[in-house]
Amino acid sequence: MQKKYVLIIIGLAALISLILVTKEITKSKERVTLYSWKSSAWEEKKEHLFEIIEERKITDLYQDFTAAFLKEKNDSFIKELNEKNVDVFYLTGDPEWGRTTDAKDIIKEIDKVVEFNNSVKNKIKGIVFDVEPYQDLEDGEFKESMLKTYKEAMEKGYTYAKEKGLMYIICIPSWYDKVNPSLLKEIIKNADRIELMNYAIKDSIENIKTEMSYAKELKKEITNIYQVNFNYNIDEDKERDGIFYSYREMHNNFKKIQKKYNYEKLWIGYHYFDKM
Repeated sequence: MQKKYVLIIIGLAALISLILVTKEITKSKERVTLYSWKSSAWEEKKEHLFEIIEERKITDLYQDFTAAFLKEKNDSFIKELNEKNVDVFYLTGDPEWGRTTDAKDIIKEIDKVVEFNNSVKNKIKGIVFDVEPYQDLEDGEFKESMLKTYKEAMEKGYTYAKEKGLMYIICIPSWYDKVNPSLLKEIIKNADRIELMNYAIKDSIENIKTEMSYAKELKKEITNIYQVNFNYNIDEDKERDGIFYSYREMHNNFKKIQKKYNYEKLWIGYHYFDKM
């Protein structure tokens, strides 16, 4: 009888150990993304970048590399980041790329990464497209037909990126479901990760329920991005309907989003490095 109890205790201990290990593995896969639009990130501000990466526990850097950087095929910057367990992605985009269905400019950007990766040891993991076709419209109205054109362009980009073995990430606002929810679902379907520009404080949790629902259904990664801008005068900001003004506010809000949607592929992201 005593031997039986000992075996039960050993079994329970093994089970608890397995649960703890599984939790740790799951935790280690959590991603924290950071946007960086300027070459200063790998030039004069590199040390500051590394400090931010450590402080905010960044796992994925989205960097807008210059044409010169990509042509030079020097992977030392990427190597330094990989040694810090940070994956590097090429950040790029233009509103015009989402206004035509041929996706030729999107494919050109993918080819730049492929050419770079073919010549170096430390590779760019994927590409992040910040394509906002609703920007600077003459009449200011973003129509359903425009969203359909965007969807088709991004879909072609996704297919091509998958052929080239690259992770394909796209940035979208939190209101495409108001234009056409079916098209939004197709957009989410044709990406590995969705970066959701959910910047405003007002309705920031309920505002993304459609996107979260589709991401969960399609088993896609989704990042809730926070706009970083700490240069403000709180006395002049009575309404507080704008962006979040501290990391504490961002993290408290993100915890509420996590609790609300309970999705293991939901990440946090910061836009952008030069404001941090």
